[in-house]
Amino acid sequence: MLGLTKKADSLEQQVDDAIATLSFDGLSEAIYDASSLAAETSWGNAKALLTIEQGFKVMPKHTLEALQKRADDFQFLAEQRERDALKATLTQAMADGASTDEYAQIVKDTFAEGFHRVMDDGSVALIAPTDSWAQTVARTEMAYASAQGQHDLYTEAGVQMVRIQEADPCDECEQWDDQVFPIDDVPEDGPPWHPNCRCVEIPSDEDLGDFRGGSDTPEE
Repeated sequence: MLGLTKKADSLEQQVDDAIATLSFDGLSEAIYDASSLAAETSWGNAKALLTIEQGFKVMPKHTLEALQKRADDFQFLAEQRERDALKATLTQAMADGASTDEYAQIVKDTFAEGFHRVMDDGSVALIAPTDSWAQTVARTEMAYASAQGQHDLYTEAGVQMVRIQEADPCDECEQWDDQVFPIDDVPEDGPPWHPNCRCVEIPSDEDLGDFRGGSDTPEE
């Protein structure tokens, strides 16, 4: 019995050791680098939309801080979900009597395909193939960064009201399409409201020439 206990302890330790090696180092930095560029581009595009030619050259610090926090939060969530899935997979393999030599192949076969989540019944579900998952992440993060850059430029410029627009809104976003909201009261801090959301904010003030910033006003 003592030998079996030691073996079980050894396998459990191997599970813990395998989980400890799982790392998404660099994911946060990569997302932040790309999203900050997207935000800067949308900041410039928003200036052009409002025909602001001078000033507002640098995005506010809080814009970049929001992008960094979002990137960090995403990396933490991704790591936590994969660690949970890895633990469930290896624990089940241990219960099934898999040998130590089989663990590496089990991990390779399970986690080479994409992003995972542990379901309510304890099973591990593949959320999306790697390419689809990466594409969804990229689109969603770029949409968020672009929206953040636009929104913060409108705020800095003194825009009071924004309109939500989408050429072909999905069921989730249809309720907000073409609706006008105070810039600080857009529902659920969107858009984007969901992965692959394509909704955007556009200025909707009655007088779009009344901006703060002195010379930062549209041409006559």
